[in-house]
Amino acid sequence: MTITADTATSTSPVRDHAISVETAADVLAIQPATVRRYLRSGRLARLAGAVSADSVAAYVATREDNITRSRFKPTAAYGPDGHIAAAAALYYRAAAMARQAEAWKKLAKTVLDHVADGVYGGWDVARKPTTKKVRDGKAIDARFAQLKEPVPMKGVAPSLVVTRAA
Repeated sequence: MTITADTATSTSPVRDHAISVETAADVLAIQPATVRRYLRSGRLARLAGAVSADSVAAYVATREDNITRSRFKPTAAYGPDGHIAAAAALYYRAAAMARQAEAWKKLAKTVLDHVADGVYGGWDVARKPTTKKVRDGKAIDARFAQLKEPVPMKGVAPSLVVTRAA
């Protein structure tokens, strides 16, 4: 995208020049009110009481770069030490933390399952009834056995496993 001077009489390269708010809005495909807001916030620069054409061009380039960077890229576009490695490390760390948290919950639950509801050292321990329903596996198995039919089964999605490479 090229922004040219409002006066087309010059043959030398165009240096930064002032363009109107409306022209900047057209170039950026936004409303003039948004251009004015960008001027107040410093995203765009003022020049001679109008908008600096160079600041608009720089904003366009930055916006296009941000859009390109944030779009999905196939895995071949990433280097082995790039975003995928960082995501794998993050997943590995989160999974380890989740395993540790589950172990701590299991340990605490074995104790808390054997105490009555009440307040213990500032912690309120209670059992809350729920309306959640789950399938009764034993009853389903018994019903299919009665009908002399196999219980329908389906595969599950593969599990994501992340380990350190050797």
